[in-house]
Amino acid sequence: HMYIHRFIIIIILVFVHYASSWCQPCIPDVASLQGPGWHPDTFSYAYVSVPYEQIFSFRLITDTTVDLGGGPMLLILDSATFDSVTGLPPGFTWTTDRPSRTYYGGDSGCIVIQGLPQAGQEGAYLVTLWGTAYLHPQISPTTPFITVDTVSRWLFICSDSLTCPPPAYSPLVSNNTFSVHIVYGNQLILNTPVASLLFFDLSGKTILQVSHIRHAVTIPTGASIVCWSDDKTYNCLKLP
Repeated sequence: HMYIHRFIIIIILVFVHYASSWCQPCIPDVASLQGPGWHPDTFSYAYVSVPYEQIFSFRLITDTTVDLGGGPMLLILDSATFDSVTGLPPGFTWTTDRPSRTYYGGDSGCIVIQGLPQAGQEGAYLVTLWGTAYLHPQISPTTPFITVDTVSRWLFICSDSLTCPPPAYSPLVSNNTFSVHIVYGNQLILNTPVASLLFFDLSGKTILQVSHIRHAVTIPTGASIVCWSDDKTYNCLKLP
């Protein structure tokens, strides 16, 4: 009878293990995470009438160094909570592998975005994940630091695979950091705000100048070159 009870207990434990896995909305792809960060870095394309699912795996930092005016200070990450996701197309949902949506320094986890794109939803959506991080200085564990952080990525909904070719990427240096601009159809979509944009034709004639662009601008007809500037850089790119 002892062996029968042990066997039953083993069966129950195995069932509970697999049941918990089945109930998880996503499983972190820890093999793709070499350190703190996200994987993948971009959304896959979504197509009308095709069920969509995108899983992002992540690993949190354990600490970070900031300078608040008195020199470098080491902050320890206690926890971070994902609060909301904005910019999703109507009918799309999001969830994490933890019902609490709370993770601790060094933890790995995942977020899944799901939905069924509908006709009329074709276009680009700037999806932003909002979270609250709780930290404390290494030298003063009882002094809390609370910050609100965001991560933004573009989600593209297309009619079919023929209307959604891979976008053309171009590098942008803004405030000494590297980011990516995307040319999608007749839209120049910005991942980093810029002070001004200039569009030229092949002869060098100015077609359009716009200022203080945050997200996207329509590329004017006949434009072949775009230049952008901020306080420190001026760069140009030939449009595809």
